[in-house]
Amino acid sequence: MENKEFEFRLKGMDILQSSISEININQSKTVNYNFDINIETKLNREKKMVFVAPTVVVRMNNKPKQLGMLKIALMFEFKLFDDYFDEKTNDFSLPKDINTTLISVSISTLRGVLFNQFKGTALHNAILPMIDPKGFVK
Repeated sequence: MENKEFEFRLKGMDILQSSISEININQSKTVNYNFDINIETKLNREKKMVFVAPTVVVRMNNKPKQLGMLKIALMFEFKLFDDYFDEKTNDFSLPKDINTTLISVSISTLRGVLFNQFKGTALHNAILPMIDPKGFVK
């Protein structure tokens, strides 16, 4: 398989949704946070951009109640976008390692924004753990 030049850059980032429920966490008890993560990907062929929107829902001690939520959008601009677009099928397909890179950058950015949004709140210690991005690549 021919190696194509791959060049992209993070063009922008937005916070789409953010919420924190009113909670009281007893600091003397052990708290185990649960993180439900979803990642949506969309593209804009005209602008040669891929949008990655990771969402995280924070729960505590395996209980169903949502304590916090954050959804961000990252906009990646691709230099050779059209090389990955199939005119016949109208399908955009990136190699698996590139997808993994985009997801890894998105989750890492989500972790930093989540920490910033939750600092000074009862969820200050709800730090998103390290996650293998390969589990999100189709």
